[in-house]
Amino acid sequence: MGNWLYLDNKIQIKVNILIDFVSIAYSFLTISIAVFVFCFSFVYLRYEPIIERFLILLNLFVLSMVFLVLSGNLICLFLGWELIGLTSYFLINF
Repeated sequence: MGNWLYLDNKIQIKVNILIDFVSIAYSFLTISIAVFVFCFSFVYLRYEPIIERFLILLNLFVLSMVFLVLSGNLICLFLGWELIGLTSYFLINF
């Protein structure tokens, strides 16, 4: 499954999402670990006044990990890797 992104008339970037048994298995593993992280962090940070910001960042982190696992080409892999780096930077600064 792929979509074409056109930056102008000459540059084309194809965005591929690869869904097969291995990517589904790793996505399930990623999401199941994330559920435990959400449960622990919600109990640990329940009295924090800005827990909503933390949960949004954690959701973005998990989504970028799943996007990395499902990436079908090098552009998507690089984009997912950079999203993981950006969201982990914001989570560390939380």
